[in-house]
Amino acid sequence: MITSSKLEAPSPFRCQGLPITFESGTNTDHFFSFESAQLTVVPNPYVTAANPSATVAKIVRHLGAPFGGSKITFTSPINFATHTVLTMKVWTSAPIGTNVTLKTEKPFWGVERSVQTTKTSEWETLSFDFAGSLSDM
Repeated sequence: MITSSKLEAPSPFRCQGLPITFESGTNTDHFFSFESAQLTVVPNPYVTAANPSATVAKIVRHLGAPFGGSKITFTSPINFATHTVLTMKVWTSAPIGTNVTLKTEKPFWGVERSVQTTKTSEWETLSFDFAGSLSDM
């Protein structure tokens, strides 16, 4: 989950852009976790054909915080005029049908999309369609 508002990462901690992988320099310094959530970068505990990456991000929401998450700030806005769908590989032990939310923000404006998981205890790729959103989020 990438979400939050009115929090800005200092310039050295801004991510250059997409895609985000945890094998090319993106690390926990690029993220700001909030509301009892904690993001860490760990060795991929479930290496499969669906996600052969050596390292992955792991986010845990503690104390049942419904809005807990982690935020990343990019050096430039995401251009939804040319790339409307963001995908994220997800592994969760939560039941099938669990909502995963991805939110994009700029000052005073945010757009979020939620999709439901279709698998449990295995990797799947979730797609978040931001068609119709502002083009410079």
